Amino acid sequence: MSNAVDVQGERNRVAGRDLIEVNLAPESKDDLLVKAQRDALRGLVSLIADECNQSARHLWVTVVHVAVGVRTVREIRSSQYQDAVDALERFRENFYEQQRRENLRARLNELSRGKQASDELSRFCLSVLGDVHLHGMPSEKLREAVAHMEQYQQRQRELLSEAKAAGEQAERMPYGALLRQYPIHCFVIGAVGFLFGLMF
Repeated sequence: MSNAVDVQGERNRVAGRDLIEVNLAPESKDDLLVKAQRDALRGLVSLIADECNQSARHLWVTVVHVAVGVRTVREIRSSQYQDAVDALERFRENFYEQQRRENLRARLNELSRGKQASDELSRFCLSVLGDVHLHGMPSEKLREAVAHMEQYQQRQRELLSEAKAAGEQAERMPYGALLRQYPIHCFVIGAVGFLFGLMF
């Protein structure tokens, strides 16, 4: 008996939605990981454990097994291999993101020592970044805050240097330059001194 559907002729026309597809191919069997996949997964776990200062067992239990819903590596199917790899990569990226954020927060703590600097950091975070809580900020916003505070500290150093230079210049001004720059003041001070000298 033939399974073919005859669609030729006047009476045997059918619309596309009237056809039913019958798939007689055998179902694909979802096998367990092959040795190469198992070795590659073990290698990746070992590499990330070293990079992130974690135990390999911790990564297996809390990352790989949770991601694919198994208890041991022997239960992982070939179709779950990529999910396990992706979960490990996410763990590594999250670890490095956390490290970046900690380093940026430490840099901000250095840059915001003192009341004025601390107030400037709070003002910038609130007005520009929309939040003053550094622990909840992503690294992009923390980088903006670090850049701002580095510029702020640079401006403060320049202002301090200018003030110091102006103070030294005022202290070292010779009498001739003082007379040329402030002739009336010098004359009045000299006259008052002369009068006091006559009186006493």
